[in-house]
Amino acid sequence: MTSLLRALDGDFSDRADSITVDGVGISWAELARRADVVGGRIIGAGAVAVCAQPTMDTVIAVAASLRAGVTVIPVPADAGPLERRHILIDSGAVALIGDPGWDDVALPRISSDGNGVPLAAHPKPASDAPALVMYTSGTTGLPKGAILSRRAIANDLDGLADAWAWTPDDHLTHG
Repeated sequence: MTSLLRALDGDFSDRADSITVDGVGISWAELARRADVVGGRIIGAGAVAVCAQPTMDTVIAVAASLRAGVTVIPVPADAGPLERRHILIDSGAVALIGDPGWDDVALPRISSDGNGVPLAAHPKPASDAPALVMYTSGTTGLPKGAILSRRAIANDLDGLADAWAWTPDDHLTHG
């Protein structure tokens, strides 16, 4: 299986604002560097949580986890303490990347800053290894985790890129 994040492997052209979130832009190379620093802090963890909010820190946390072969648990930013607790316990997350101010969460915090030693080598997880565990809204009970494998994400991205004929000049927006 090829890398999930080929842009971070240098497969595409780069520029200072290759990725922009909420007015903050960075290059693919800088995203790779910062992700690899965070990846070096979490390598070997089974699963880590991240507050799913539209920030560059969230992008770095997800990229770091995927590059380090660690399962990512996005936790809705608007989840209350009971929902957060359920997701974190059910998922088996061992740490929280960043500090969203959740005083009720006792997991260790992993800094998402770009200072430190980068991941020395990227592991090669199996294509059926979990990449993300996305939780349902919980409208019919407690939220349920849907495991998305690395292969599923790669196939989805490849399918979208082919169907929509994405090019490096395209700008993608996530709502």
